[in-house]
Amino acid sequence: MEAVVSDSHTGVDAWDAEDESRHTAFRALKKLAANAAISTELYDLCANRSDPRDTGILRTRLAESHRLPHDENPQVVDRDLDVDHDQLLLRRAVTLMATLLGPSTYSQFKTALRDVSGRQRLTLNQVIDYLSPLVCEPWGTLKPITRAWAYGGPVPPSIGETTLVPLHPPDYLALVAIALNPAEPATAITHARLELALAGGTALIADGVLTTTIVGGSGSALSPLPFRGPVNAAVDALTHTEEGLTALAVAANHFKPGRSLRTARLPAIDMRQPDRVARDGVGIPIRTTETVLANYAAQATNVGTETRGAPPSSAPSTTPEPTPLANLQARARHLPTDTKALLQDVELTKSLHDETGGPTGLNEHELDAVHDSLSSALKLVGRLT
Repeated sequence: MEAVVSDSHTGVDAWDAEDESRHTAFRALKKLAANAAISTELYDLCANRSDPRDTGILRTRLAESHRLPHDENPQVVDRDLDVDHDQLLLRRAVTLMATLLGPSTYSQFKTALRDVSGRQRLTLNQVIDYLSPLVCEPWGTLKPITRAWAYGGPVPPSIGETTLVPLHPPDYLALVAIALNPAEPATAITHARLELALAGGTALIADGVLTTTIVGGSGSALSPLPFRGPVNAAVDALTHTEEGLTALAVAANHFKPGRSLRTARLPAIDMRQPDRVARDGVGIPIRTTETVLANYAAQATNVGTETRGAPPSSAPSTTPEPTPLANLQARARHLPTDTKALLQDVELTKSLHDETGGPTGLNEHELDAVHDSLSSALKLVGRLT
């Protein structure tokens, strides 16, 4: 098939951008497979040479103790071949991103992409853009790939620091319970949030709910949204509140790869319902919107900042002057949020620079250095209490 596609694009016709990206990514994967950098099982999954129902890496790894009592489709932990085909295709997408963009494979994948494409430098967003046609291949033209993937898609920047082995739950709300449970190990919480970002974010982008409108610019800023930033920053922000996590889980649970973009209807959430789906008076799910999601994302970025910047009260204060120690503790609590907001601004600057080629005062290497420095700093300040 690859040879046929290649032959059809030689001589006269130029490559379609998506075909070129898919062809480049697939050739890079061939190099990784030849060097045993990825498993045969993953390579066959990318090449559509295996039945997802028979692919071990797509089976659920969710322990029985983490299953929800209202799961409609409970599966045996190590054998869930009867799981809905729609879920298997979404699991495929999550597995590709978690594996190829994770710390154990990303640098090799990026090097192979550079070798195949002839490009000397690739950012994470550009690597994601190359990978997107392979991720979205199962739904093909029913849900066209959008520019949202050029802004990081559903992939939080922290994916490079997290070795995620997806749990592939029958009900993604089970991951919300893990992510919000302080008794869970920190690693389990981080992994649950990342898997929800990849699964729910992919669904929201594929069904046209999350778009580049949230980025702003080029007229889209005329649409008032409470959150502005790269698409992956919006998805990442959703993982930091209960409503955002639930929205991601509900989107993943109700994603239908075989339904066209025009007829797709991912539900809004209702926290009072067992399945968290909002319905109208006759029981039909209410469709979620980008504005609703932007509100959830804004809530996450505003945590801990609501009272800062408020006008001073004219009434005499009865509150004692804070001690230097209290000031230190308050500043330490706010610093992670401020650093994360600055990192998101840098990511947006990088994305807009990659898209427009416009000047920023820094070259690409300097922008990368600023981004990397802030990413490293965020790891440290996140430990502040």
